[in-house]
Amino acid sequence: MSPVGKQPREKVARALVRAYGFRLWREGRKHTIFVKDGVPEPIVLPRHRTISPGVLRTISKTLGVTVHELLEVLRNC
Repeated sequence: MSPVGKQPREKVARALVRAYGFRLWREGRKHTIFVKDGVPEPIVLPRHRTISPGVLRTISKTLGVTVHELLEVLRNC
């Protein structure tokens, strides 16, 4: 099992915008959706206080980076 833990939602959203160049497309009651030109699928972020390791893995696959690379970016944001 990987030592990936839950991460604060605010930090993940900030990293998507600042580090990876995504923009907020829309916010709903349960999810926030980020898009970027050239990336075929949007990143859907649940509106929870913390983001689970499973969602972090899905985000990292969409970004084309490893989970550990994503966590390093989160540490620096």
